[in-house]
Amino acid sequence: MAREAFDLVLSDYKLPGYDGLSALRHAREKQPELPVIMMSGGLSEEEAVDCLKAGATDYVIKQRPQRLDTAVRRALVEKTNAPRRRAEEEISRQNVFLRQVIDLNPTFIFAKDRAGAVCPGEPGHGRGLRDHRRGNAG
Repeated sequence: MAREAFDLVLSDYKLPGYDGLSALRHAREKQPELPVIMMSGGLSEEEAVDCLKAGATDYVIKQRPQRLDTAVRRALVEKTNAPRRRAEEEISRQNVFLRQVIDLNPTFIFAKDRAGAVCPGEPGHGRGLRDHRRGNAG
């Protein structure tokens, strides 16, 4: 698993000499974004919850194999959307941080020029904002 990239892991919960949770942990160590679907013939509700808490994408009971197609499709869609989801989460964290910074100092003033450069200001009526293109105080 360390040398190859996989799209998905499908693992039985009870394996001879090994168990599905160990397989799940191993997959997470090697490829954290890799979807892992657990299967079992006798998975209890508690064991299914343990799998999900450990990071399994889904679980399928062998008596209901028709769910496998849906579980695989959903897992692959989630994997495809993961980079966007991470980017959105990072933007959200940055927004929270900026809101906290601004809330700490209500006189904090800044603007951005058209190139995106931050133009710091001084407290009070926007004095000190600079037009970086001309170097003039505003």
